[in-house]
Amino acid sequence: MIQLLRKVVGRKGRIVATCSRLKIDFVKILGADEVIDYTSVSVPDFLSREYASRPFDFIFDTVGNDHEVYSKSPAYLTPKGTYNMLGAIELGKTKWGAAYRVLQMIGAYLLPSYLGGVPRVFVFESTKGVDKEGRPRLPKILPYIRDGTFKAIIDSTYTFPNIFDSTRGPEWTHHWCSGCHANGTAR
Repeated sequence: MIQLLRKVVGRKGRIVATCSRLKIDFVKILGADEVIDYTSVSVPDFLSREYASRPFDFIFDTVGNDHEVYSKSPAYLTPKGTYNMLGAIELGKTKWGAAYRVLQMIGAYLLPSYLGGVPRVFVFESTKGVDKEGRPRLPKILPYIRDGTFKAIIDSTYTFPNIFDSTRGPEWTHHWCSGCHANGTAR
């Protein structure tokens, strides 16, 4: 996503990303100008402090697990700015948690600010393989792959029979395959 955003905003646009401390250098290589370690600060509070005087025009949330990033966005998103949630939504571990998260999403879409809603535009965009008209999304990305804007970053590869023989061991492989923020795909 960072690579594609860089293409959209150009060299003069500023990209601020979040990740854990271990991935900061990697995210900067992808094109982020500034990286916030979400494990060491509250992201909405940090953005409120650091970006109130220079708010964002767009926020692209590719994780979707913290509604406060949206609910506090008037502090760091311009009045005409858009909060874009891309991908899947983390619904929680219980039925009540899932119901609460769904209600938050409905409120983000439908609740007007005069009734307590957030006075910023909220857009949810699924990452399923087709757009709203049912057309495949891949053709839209192909030009960026061809011109080198979007590049796959491959840390290492293993054949499936040898995947557990990696120097990181089977515990790492299990975490890598099942973690919420996996960095790859087991084939």
